[in-house]
Amino acid sequence: MRPSRRFSCAICHLVLLSDLLSLRFLAHGFKSALPGLRHHGMVESGPGIDNRRVGRSYLNWGVLYSTQKRRRVSSETVSQEEMLQLCRNGQWMTAIKHFYVMKQNDLYIPSGTYNHLITAALNNGSYAKAFELFQVMKKDGKGPDAFTFQAFISYYGRKNEPSRALKWFRDMEKYDIPANQFVYAALIRMYARSGEIEEALRLFIRMKGSEAKPGPAPYCVFVEYYAKQGDLPQAIKWLARLEEQRLRPPAAIYLALVAGYARLEQFERAAAWARRMQADGHRPHAAAVRVLLEAHAAAGEMGEAVRLFRAAPAALRADPALWAALAAGFAAA
Repeated sequence: MRPSRRFSCAICHLVLLSDLLSLRFLAHGFKSALPGLRHHGMVESGPGIDNRRVGRSYLNWGVLYSTQKRRRVSSETVSQEEMLQLCRNGQWMTAIKHFYVMKQNDLYIPSGTYNHLITAALNNGSYAKAFELFQVMKKDGKGPDAFTFQAFISYYGRKNEPSRALKWFRDMEKYDIPANQFVYAALIRMYARSGEIEEALRLFIRMKGSEAKPGPAPYCVFVEYYAKQGDLPQAIKWLARLEEQRLRPPAAIYLALVAGYARLEQFERAAAWARRMQADGHRPHAAAVRVLLEAHAAAGEMGEAVRLFRAAPAALRADPALWAALAAGFAAA
């Protein structure tokens, strides 16, 4: 026999074996599905059954089974963006359910999805679920990375448990993962929140000496801290340091300064910082308008509060928080 014919015969045998295995797989499920198939007229019962029709029924059942399975899997899987949206809407447990369905069906899951779910669990106070996802992430070879550790550090920072936050920071170093600006900002914020500003400054100096890429997050912490303390000159100095690094101030910095001056009833300066925020390319912010409106209302200046409300863009006037602030002002007047 010529080699080409031998090769052709081998291919035929493989195809035949594949068909037999497929039929065996279909037959395995056919027995349990038989009542349903008979009900839908896909299989006849009784004597004189047409074997060819039965064979077609096996194949029909196989197509039906695989189609329904694909539909079920596709209906229970979501994209990374959809999972993030679920987390933002407070449906983080639903997002985690979709995550495990995707894992069971060996579907691709980006590494960022693990971080989104861990962060959502921690933001909702579920350390146990976050740590479970952390272990799954390691097992799947999808991390951890700096953002994973940032989530745990921020969690313990909010709980004012510096020892545990620093433990996660040291664990990150054991993984040989360099800390980024957000990790340092989480630690700095933790110390600033508890009033340990000297420790926060030491961490800032350590960050400057590290390989962390410069960013506005740590500067923002100091601006917010000093603005809340009423030390606006010091807050503005930190803004100047940020600008010296040729970094663009985020909206949070302007909002902190607006709120700081409004608390001191220096409304003209507060309004000036709100205008500067807009001039710097940030969209009109409901929070800035609300801060000024509440400050005027608290000072009994309802005329100015109403003027601010009317001058706000239509999209901001629809914000329920602005209506609530205005109503509270009139109630107190």
